[in-house]
Formats: sequence, C-alpha cells, structure tokens
Amino acid sequence: MKTNIEAMTKDAGLMLRCVVAASGLTQTEVLARYNKGQAKPMALRTFKTYLAKQGSKTRVRCPTAVLERVQKVLGMVDTVQSCTNNGKDLASGNEHKPQKPAF
Repeated sequence: MKTNIEAMTKDAGLMLRCVVAASGLTQTEVLARYNKGQAKPMALRTFKTYLAKQGSKTRVRCPTAVLERVQKVLGMVDTVQSCTNNGKDLASGNEHKPQKPAF
C-alpha cells in the first residue's frame, strides 16, 4: 500500500497542492510569481484545475513542467519533506503516520 507521500511523488497535481500549501502564499500570489517573466502567462482558472482534488470534474493533469517552475520560483525544490506538517498531509488533509521500520 502506498503512503500519501509516495502517491504525491507520482502525481504532479498533488505535489503542486502541497507546494502551494507549504509556501504560506495564496494561490493567486503563487500564480503571480509563476507568471512573472513568462511569455504566455497562465490563467488563474487553469492553475486551479491543476490544484483540484482527485476525482473532481474540473481536475486536469498537471504537467511536471508547471510543478518544477512553481518549485523553482518559490525556492521549494525539496517538497516531499515539506509536504507534511506535524503529521498532517498538506495536499490531501489526511493524517500521515510514518511507517515503522521492518526489522
């Protein structure tokens, strides 16, 4: 069974949600930083479709290039560790319990 962190590393949309939540900025502020210097800025509606929860009708698969650019402009390259905050998974809101070592 995959943990939430393992699932997030395979889903750019979940990772994007995590990065936005961990940044402490609003979605609009993150998008403004993303769009700065871009030849073709992304619309807020498009950004929100990438952030939508799994199973949502409005959800669109987030390209990894979008995730990488957001991480770069926010200076949050190592997001797997920042995706949990006191045991709570910031992307899904679920509790994350670390696995015990199997020895």
